[in-house]
Amino acid sequence: MHKLKYWAKIFGFVLGAILIFLSAIAIVFYFYADKSAKPAWGVNFATGQSRFLGFEPPVLMNKIVDELNPKYIRLTSYWEEIEPTQGEFDFSSIDQLLNITDNSQSKVVLVVGHKQPRWPECHHPDWWRDLSPDQQTEALHNMIEKSVEHYKDHPSIWAWQLENEPFFDFGEECGVITRQEYKASAEIIRQIDSRPIIVTDSGEKSLWLTAAWAGADYFGATMYRQVYHGKKEKYITYPLPAISYTIKTGMIKLLSPTNYGLGMELQAEPWFNGDPYSTPIEEQKALMNPEIFAQNVAYAKASGFSQHYFWGAEWWFWLDARGDSSMLDAAKKVFAQ
Repeated sequence: MHKLKYWAKIFGFVLGAILIFLSAIAIVFYFYADKSAKPAWGVNFATGQSRFLGFEPPVLMNKIVDELNPKYIRLTSYWEEIEPTQGEFDFSSIDQLLNITDNSQSKVVLVVGHKQPRWPECHHPDWWRDLSPDQQTEALHNMIEKSVEHYKDHPSIWAWQLENEPFFDFGEECGVITRQEYKASAEIIRQIDSRPIIVTDSGEKSLWLTAAWAGADYFGATMYRQVYHGKKEKYITYPLPAISYTIKTGMIKLLSPTNYGLGMELQAEPWFNGDPYSTPIEEQKALMNPEIFAQNVAYAKASGFSQHYFWGAEWWFWLDARGDSSMLDAAKKVFAQ
């Protein structure tokens, strides 16, 4: 019994020492992080999502720019749209959108690469599947090169995002990209253009260090609060305090060459177990509404990131077209601040 008490005390002492050490490290990371009290607000814009919700992308982009006047826009460029036939590129659909942002005050992060925001995450043309692995890599590099060479003439682009969450295993036909492969793609961009490269990672499920050492200039994280857990078949709320983002930002600033944190996907629409058409409107509004939106905005501000890009702008306008302007009105108030 005495030995048991002795080892229990030793265990308690060691555990306490570990907790004190980890707390001290977290405090150092927190104070080392850059913290913004007044972040700039932006939106995500996906051409496929726009069409799925019944909008022509240029029409919806015009609405977003005119009605919200976002400081920043993150824009997808899906491989299947720009190179439907191998070796034959068509950038006209993205050019239309960039011509709109060029004539606005919005600055664009253009996502280039194989892995892009919005399901199925990895976007590629049908012909890509018939290539050998080496040929697939060669085709990817060629697409990145041609894309950056073409898009670099647009003045509203302030940064390139290379791939989306490249080291996070998520999506259909979407393997994890190696750091060597990521660096090779980044070097292609750097040889063509000097604007910064952003790498992104899961804000909820990753430690960020692998991405932070991938060779990009800035780091961006997702920020989802309530998601549908497929295996548990229910919605869950991530139990992460906003300060956890601040601490990890300080960590990558101290321990990696990447020292600038951005909130690239701030949840502002429901995490659908299905899609907007198959989910009753009342259920959608229970999952995301102006009250939850305001909570997420406050959470984002507390994280300290200097920029946040809302995820769900297309859905706001989809709701508005059905007579519910509540989310769009709530967003307008944030952008007007």
